Amino acid sequence: MIDAVNQIAQSWWGWMGPMIWQVSLLILIISAIDLFIRRWAWPQVRYAIWLLILFKLLIPPSWTLPSSLVSRWQPLAQARLERVLDVNFRSPKEKDIVKLPSLSSEIKTARPDLRSSKEATVVQLAGSSSLPADPRLGWKAVAMMVWILGIAFFTGLLAHRIARLRRWHKQQVEKKTIPVWYYEILVKTADRLKVGRLPAIVFSNEAKAPAIYGVFRPVLLLPAVYLDSLSQEDAEHVLLHELAHLKRGDLWLNGLCLLVQIFYWFNPLLIWTRRQMKHVREVCCDLTIANLLKEKTVKYRQTLLSTARELLTESVEPGIGLLGVFEDPFRLVIRLK
Repeated sequence: MIDAVNQIAQSWWGWMGPMIWQVSLLILIISAIDLFIRRWAWPQVRYAIWLLILFKLLIPPSWTLPSSLVSRWQPLAQARLERVLDVNFRSPKEKDIVKLPSLSSEIKTARPDLRSSKEATVVQLAGSSSLPADPRLGWKAVAMMVWILGIAFFTGLLAHRIARLRRWHKQQVEKKTIPVWYYEILVKTADRLKVGRLPAIVFSNEAKAPAIYGVFRPVLLLPAVYLDSLSQEDAEHVLLHELAHLKRGDLWLNGLCLLVQIFYWFNPLLIWTRRQMKHVREVCCDLTIANLLKEKTVKYRQTLLSTARELLTESVEPGIGLLGVFEDPFRLVIRLK
């Protein structure tokens, strides 16, 4: 049983080991490129470059170019790492057993005429002691188990968040109805962006900022008191932003990024990648609206400022799986520029 687990872990490490090296190096390279081009490159170009990391995570690590530098030095570095971990993970008893196989050969070489039953027993025990009596889990097997536990934890966390969103949808806090003027703006905005399917609207006391979620059935999440002091112009601008996410297919890409991040949860560089992709995605969404509003873009920027004024003192990350207009208020100035 333990041998089977170790064999499975060996195959798992054959995929995961190279993927860690390749993806980590790619993230560092793309971060440097993005830092260099962010002042003059279109946001769509930056977003496409960050998507290369997602593409890399979906293909086998064995797909490399002959001229790839990683494919040359990665096996050497990985082999050295495995040797160090194997030595450190092996028990003291197993370290001593390694020298025993040569004992029988030395005895046979020195005394070829050795045939007494007592000495033969010693030789037999020395030769058989090279095989450990109780096989142990290797460090790769332990790492694989920790990886599985991490996937289970983050999958459960995502399921909990989704269940909470569904509960909000069913409860419909305060049973608020959509004003006629807001519904008309929603239809008008969807027509301007050529969005064929209108999202459902859910009000919640726990929501701090507007957000949209749902891959197959989009839902627009709004704070319970959001429409009480909202002008029609501000409502149109917020709807343009949220529906632009729906038009661009950001909900699908965001869902795929979540699944990939859960699978490779142990790589901290992926958290940095998802944060950068989220920011560039918001800039792309703002640019889509600016191309639609033309000369009225100034008013859209004023809407962002006035709506975000009360949110700049706290993080308003709406949660896993949601795309909000103010996911990262501390970068609002960069978006406005």
